[in-house]
Amino acid sequence: MTTTSSRLSISEKIGYGFGDFASNLFWQMFSIFIAKYYTDVFLLSAAQMGTMMFVTRLGDAFIDPAVGAIADRTHTRWGHFRPYLLWMAIPMAVAAVAAFTVPDLSGTSKVVYAYVTLSLMMIAYSAINIPYSGLLGVLTPSSTERTSVCSYRFVMALLPVFIIVNTALPLAKYFGGSENSPRGWQMTMIIFASLAVVLYWVTFAMTKERVRPEPRGEGSFRRDLQDLKRNRPWLALCVVGVAALTFSNIRNTVAIYYFQNVVPHGGHYFGYVMTSGALAFILGVMATSPLSRRFGKRNFYMVSMTMAGLASLAFYFVPPSNIPLVWIVQTLISLFAAPTAPLIWAMYADTADFSEWKNGRRATGLVFSAASFAQKFGWALGGAGTGYLLSFFGYKPDVAQSAYTMHGMVLMASVIPACGAALAVVALFFYEIDEPTVRTMGTELEAMRHAREQAREQSAKPRTSSATAVAGAPAGAPLQLDPAQRERLRGELQGLLEQGIHGMCFGPYVGGQSPGQRIDAERIAQRLGQLRRNARWVRLFSCTQGNAQVVRAARSMGLRTMAGAWLSGDARRDAEELDALVELARDGQVDLAMLGNEALLRGELDEQQLLEALQQFRSRAPGVTAGVVDAYSSFPGRQRLLQAVDVVGVNCYPFWEGCPVDQALDRLRSMIDQTRAHLGDKPLVVTETGWPTAGSAHGLAHPGSDAALRYAVDALRWAAAEGLELFYFEAFDESWKTSQEGDVGAHWGLWDSREQFKFA
Repeated sequence: MTTTSSRLSISEKIGYGFGDFASNLFWQMFSIFIAKYYTDVFLLSAAQMGTMMFVTRLGDAFIDPAVGAIADRTHTRWGHFRPYLLWMAIPMAVAAVAAFTVPDLSGTSKVVYAYVTLSLMMIAYSAINIPYSGLLGVLTPSSTERTSVCSYRFVMALLPVFIIVNTALPLAKYFGGSENSPRGWQMTMIIFASLAVVLYWVTFAMTKERVRPEPRGEGSFRRDLQDLKRNRPWLALCVVGVAALTFSNIRNTVAIYYFQNVVPHGGHYFGYVMTSGALAFILGVMATSPLSRRFGKRNFYMVSMTMAGLASLAFYFVPPSNIPLVWIVQTLISLFAAPTAPLIWAMYADTADFSEWKNGRRATGLVFSAASFAQKFGWALGGAGTGYLLSFFGYKPDVAQSAYTMHGMVLMASVIPACGAALAVVALFFYEIDEPTVRTMGTELEAMRHAREQAREQSAKPRTSSATAVAGAPAGAPLQLDPAQRERLRGELQGLLEQGIHGMCFGPYVGGQSPGQRIDAERIAQRLGQLRRNARWVRLFSCTQGNAQVVRAARSMGLRTMAGAWLSGDARRDAEELDALVELARDGQVDLAMLGNEALLRGELDEQQLLEALQQFRSRAPGVTAGVVDAYSSFPGRQRLLQAVDVVGVNCYPFWEGCPVDQALDRLRSMIDQTRAHLGDKPLVVTETGWPTAGSAHGLAHPGSDAALRYAVDALRWAAAEGLELFYFEAFDESWKTSQEGDVGAHWGLWDSREQFKFA
């Protein structure tokens, strides 16, 4: 993932907003006038119109994920998404004009023409608007900046409302002689479509893609979909989108019918009321960015939609003859609903981050296209609902409506959309990305992206000498288990953990923390409680900077402790580590004391220095079992050290030797055998081994959920059968390790950084 500066200029935010100006020249015509066009100009019945709206919009919704996946895999010098603003602007305009053209046909042929042209228009809209929406996710990695961009975007999106509600009917009458003239509507759409083409091209010229995802393989679409299904915040937003679009579409579509048929002389006031609503909407959108920063996107959305729903419900009790009150309540509904539009798209961008954070893979186009699917499904329900409800309530064009029909229109403008608002609020309770999570994701993703960029610039140094032979080997394919294999291995891993494995490695840093920062005692207790259910031992790497409390907490919970002194060659820090380990050992908190962790491999200490540290510890904490930890390749030739320790701790990583996962268990056995050949009768403990669930490949070793699942089962099952004391690395993901290990550093845990088990 390549990124540059996260800050955007005002001109670029406005430039991005021009794209929504263009899209809404079409969308507002669809939303406000398309039902009237088909019933009063094209002369379909309300029921025919409702069925067509549902079928064409729902069909188009299924196209959206494919469009998003194609955009994700589009690679040009302009980026993934911007090119579609060039390529699809004219086809979009042509399709829209065709849809707003009444053919010289009748009966079934005319209906078929309506279906075909409306479908083509919606497909063209998807082909330009989904990449445009996806562009939001790659303009900047900053969630705050994206919310700001959305505010500009939706202000620009409301400008077409002023144009359309005040000019569409007059233009139709000017070009055709009446508001129901087919030629008038065709010419009106030609004007709007021509302006939209220019604005799409302006957006292309004024924007730039800064977040560049890794190239998507042809076979990765299935994995993208699997990632999406596991993205619970995105699923919650989909329900919100369906409910919110049903709410707004029924209310917006019925507005022209309500004013022309229910409100006395309402046709005269329609444009003014809609203009006031658009102004209120703009004010609400402008307030979104500062208020969402203060209260959080999720909380602010819930408040805004609740207020909009209550105002919509109150509208039922407003007498249609009371023009000022009708005007005021309609304007308030627009004001309250306004923040929900930019907020939901900013939250969709956060779910794209969430997917990358959880899975190490980003599919921005798919996230936004699948979100568009939910939005269009809501639009389909709203459009079809409007047609069916008008038919149910007995609407007939160009005649005086009955009291029953007018009451139905009142319900469609108030109570019915209020139900959609209520459902949206309820669904958002299940959206789990709060602002602290957004900040954590931002910190960790930035570290991952930085590490990935560094990895591109220079090859990572091998961790062991044996890695040299395969570090440059061509990468094979990531492991893809079939569903039956995956389910079997998940069950086996769950069984191993329920029985209790020997041990797990544990780091106390949560969220975006790194060594030296304050340790969250409550979160640590929660995590240790999880470990206690699945392991007998816990390995801890340091005893300073607050880590002593972690050792004590683990011991108090009944976990046996392998406590470490992190030695690095810094005399002052090493003395502090040794002092802290001695104090814990004297206090009965340490079952096994281990000095160093790959200090020999890193060249920070030599054999003599480790021997001196070991002798010092023994003299100050007699009777406590003690040893050293290093890579398995560091021990041959160091017989003095091997003779001095009570136990040898070896770190064994087939992954870092570029070994494919299907050969990893054999490589692990070989590492153990090579080490044992030098130990004599000294006990050996595997102090670290594991496999990352996401990140970049190393030689023939590919990270991935399936690969990590297979390796964990193979290694833990073999260790149990051999009676080998093995500590799995690691319990929980820690993002700070990307600075040392590249992007894989954040993905070694069996549980993610939010305490969610990865293989449930």
